[in-house]
Amino acid sequence: MKRLDEILASELPKLRVENNQYLSYASVAGLTALDKALSNRKDERRDLVAMIDDGPVVDFVLDRISRRLSDREVYNPEAAERPLTELSSFADPSAISREIVAEFDTLPWDYTFTFPLPQAISERVGPLLDQLGSITLSDDVKLVLGTGLAEGAYPLPEPAAPGTGLGAFFSGLLVQPEWNAEGVYLQVRCRGYVDRYGLTGTARDATAILHAFIGIGIAQHVFRYDWRVPTFLASPRFTYHVHVNQGDGWRHNGTVEPEGTLATAFSNMACVEFHDLKTFGKMMGWAFTKVRTCFTHPKKADRIVRAAQWLFDSHASRNQTLAFLQSMVALEILLGERAVTELVGIGTLLSNRCAYLIGKSQAQREELLSDFGALYKVRSDIVHSGKNRLSNSETNMLNKLRWICARAIQEEIDLLEQDVRKV
Repeated sequence: MKRLDEILASELPKLRVENNQYLSYASVAGLTALDKALSNRKDERRDLVAMIDDGPVVDFVLDRISRRLSDREVYNPEAAERPLTELSSFADPSAISREIVAEFDTLPWDYTFTFPLPQAISERVGPLLDQLGSITLSDDVKLVLGTGLAEGAYPLPEPAAPGTGLGAFFSGLLVQPEWNAEGVYLQVRCRGYVDRYGLTGTARDATAILHAFIGIGIAQHVFRYDWRVPTFLASPRFTYHVHVNQGDGWRHNGTVEPEGTLATAFSNMACVEFHDLKTFGKMMGWAFTKVRTCFTHPKKADRIVRAAQWLFDSHASRNQTLAFLQSMVALEILLGERAVTELVGIGTLLSNRCAYLIGKSQAQREELLSDFGALYKVRSDIVHSGKNRLSNSETNMLNKLRWICARAIQEEIDLLEQDVRKV
């Protein structure tokens, strides 16, 4: 920590800022010395890389500086580029360095991610939560109603003060965030570090839980992808909130808006229709039990959870060839084994394991073995020949492949439940 303090204090005066709020990234090269000064103990470096990124100290420092600029300085479009230390909030580089390094030394921090479920799912699941208030899926994952969030435990940011110039223009376009009292949210609690843009390993891990939740729901046939053509005037948006625990309560840490394809995917998610609410409630409760089994046994369910993430991504992708590969990757995660594939080949291994996992009769197994040969040929054409579109028959094969993925996930969860009951 002392060495990090020395390096950062010497580098801060070399940093430059544009428009009073934005670091000039051409001036930050010297900060790479911070990561070189990290302890060489593999467990420490591994944990920091997992929670942040390959350059954990640099990314942490840049985020802390950027937050201070955003919180304490006023955007000025006419301000020339100048040294960071000319700003009043960075006038004492030694004090700033000590503060940032002391914060780094306290990692990991405790975060809660609050993801809004798609409206079509919230509308159906919300009534199931009216009496319960929340559904616990693991010690760190739960479903909650917006009415509970609005009570104040997770405050949202106050309206920003009016800026000047371009800052004033953009602040006028912003809508003050608020919890949707009728919405359903997936809350995920993680330890690590989260930057303002949701790009750290901690944020990606939390988002992966959201993908897995939807993916398992798809595999259990309670969620479905309801494809709709977006319009320019109604382009979907998806944002989530992150709160950090300060010991005496949760403080708003940031609002993250992921890339647009995820927003489109979530806007098109819906619940499978059942003939009455009672049946829907039973099916949803059954599916949540499956999700709970996976989330409460993360080590045993690791392959299932990762396969479910890729299955969701396959349904969400607008590119059919990419969707085909994503479904095949889901199967490889679930049923592949490097040592064995080197002997018999991944296609042969997957076809046999799929046939014997989900085939309930000799005839079904023979059909699956036959189908999988054709499926794997399409996969090979995409990977090795650059095939960039699917024919109508191959689109039907994609749907078959997704069905196989869903069935394999179902069977693997059933096997996991048997293992858990034995313990």
